[in-house]
Amino acid sequence: MRGREPTEVFVIELDGQPIGLVQRYRTADYPEWAEAIEMRDGIGIDYYLGDQGLTGRGLGSQVIARFARDTLARYPDVSRIVAAPQQENVASWRALEKAGFKRLWAGRLDSDDPSDSGPAYVYAVGRSASLSSAQAGGSAASPWRHPNHRDRASLPTELRRTTVPPQVRSWVAGRTGATIARARRLPGASSTAVHGLYLSDGTRLVLRRYVWPGFLEAEPIAPRREVDALEFGLARGLPVPRVVAADVTGAEVGDGVPLLLMTFVAGRAVAVPDLHKLAEVAAAIHETDPTGFAYDYFPWYQDTTSRPPHGTSRPALWETAIDLWHNAMPPYRPTFIHRDFHPGNVLWSRGRASGVVDWANACRGPRGCDLAHCRGNLIDLGGPEAADRFLAAYESFTGEAYHPYWEMASILEAGPSYWTPARLAQQEPRLAGLVQLMGFPAGPAAPPAS
Repeated sequence: MRGREPTEVFVIELDGQPIGLVQRYRTADYPEWAEAIEMRDGIGIDYYLGDQGLTGRGLGSQVIARFARDTLARYPDVSRIVAAPQQENVASWRALEKAGFKRLWAGRLDSDDPSDSGPAYVYAVGRSASLSSAQAGGSAASPWRHPNHRDRASLPTELRRTTVPPQVRSWVAGRTGATIARARRLPGASSTAVHGLYLSDGTRLVLRRYVWPGFLEAEPIAPRREVDALEFGLARGLPVPRVVAADVTGAEVGDGVPLLLMTFVAGRAVAVPDLHKLAEVAAAIHETDPTGFAYDYFPWYQDTTSRPPHGTSRPALWETAIDLWHNAMPPYRPTFIHRDFHPGNVLWSRGRASGVVDWANACRGPRGCDLAHCRGNLIDLGGPEAADRFLAAYESFTGEAYHPYWEMASILEAGPSYWTPARLAQQEPRLAGLVQLMGFPAGPAAPPAS
């Protein structure tokens, strides 16, 4: 009811009287459960009748069948409905079979829930086009992957395998009055270690630890700034997590690693969401009066990026772009900006934006910075057309024109180690187009490979 969980719960009524409950949820919203049942692209359901006298009359199968049809109609992007009853619960899985569900596999589920402790069956029913693949145990759609996903080998060593150490667990218990019953690493984090915590009192929180020294070397005030940004945004009605506790130096915990404990926000990141709604989220952030926020925008890497990257075949292009970046910044009216706004940091639940996360870089600055960064990510995730639709929606909402300088700056704001041959080949054509859009020659293109 508070909107903190993506599960939808319904009361079953018979002749106007409540007789049980039935609920549904996207399996991808619960990654550990999706992995346990080997189903990332479906809707999970649970159900029960509360009056034992009503069992054995076929009501269960009627409820399941009707609810499944309604769910497939409500969620046209979903390929199938899934349920995982215990094998000993014969009435439950027989009701599924009567409702048209097919058994996919049998075994023990990797779950911390005591109700899943025994041998289980996994059943599914799909649309007519996907039922055959469900029966075969195959996936009718690609599994969900966080837009920020990076191969573990590409992450800094400190982020490849992270845990919640005992001293951190003690600190959490001291700050919340409850112990950590279970912790799981959340997908998508590539600069800090982020874990979902399940506390002994039933509370769900999120723990963010700045374990990678490289991040803190580049942005030593990031932990303090993130706490301030979350408190600033929450006080102004933005959909951000609430800070529960923080140790921005790591001195309280004793390991020197800054950390932030915050409320859990239900939902998941979508690579290419509803672009009009994404633009509305950006506009809401930028409409927030930044007065009183103590952090100002500054360009990243501008002091160290003064010449073309090693390996480029178009040095004249880079020299022109770098000169424009250093000397041609257009005037702007400072607004509150996220500074890392892109689809991976916006969570969605039931078709609405449920939260915006990762505020470590927030500041007062040019809205064009956020728009350019989001456009760059959308180009990678959905192509230029998606980026253009996002920008068109934003401009229609706000009446603010977008200057190509900011997109050029977003390409140049990377350290020397970033520019691999593959990235040069990908970004140089974009950079050339932006330089020309600003009215300057881009220099000759690289000759074709022989």
